[in-house]
Amino acid sequence: MEKRRHERSDPWQTKADAAEIPILAMTAQASTESIHQCELAGMNECIFKPVNAKELIELLQDIVEKI
Repeated sequence: MEKRRHERSDPWQTKADAAEIPILAMTAQASTESIHQCELAGMNECIFKPVNAKELIELLQDIVEKI
């Protein structure tokens, strides 16, 4: 999440560039707090371990369609 915060504040990127970088968070903790932390860090989506391949593919397709 720290990396995501850094990308949003990188002086070499415009705010528009940084906002358009789609990032998917992957966490082992499927809790409301984990989801909230991902949202605060600016993640576009959040997926939980163990990862279901079909769910991951669908999520990635959704992200790509939004680009």
